[in-house]
Amino acid sequence: MIFIIRTSKVPWLSRPHPWLAAGAITAAALAFLLPMTPIGALFGFTPLPLTWLCAIAGLVVAYLFCAEMTKRLFCYFEHRRVQRAHAA
Repeated sequence: MIFIIRTSKVPWLSRPHPWLAAGAITAAALAFLLPMTPIGALFGFTPLPLTWLCAIAGLVVAYLFCAEMTKRLFCYFEHRRVQRAHAA
């Protein structure tokens, strides 16, 4: 999500700062791997079945698509509003 809302451009054409990318990848990797570690077991975490992981991945893709479309609509209407304000 942070890669979508950080720019009004298409997110895969606008490269994020390396620290932002590294932080996001690290957080996602830790969240994925934690249930498979002894620390995860200490908290009662168990690894998710593959079907759940696939379902979550599909929902994340759908969510990111909706966020991108919403951002584009917002940018379109905001650009029109600013143009009308300058024309008046």
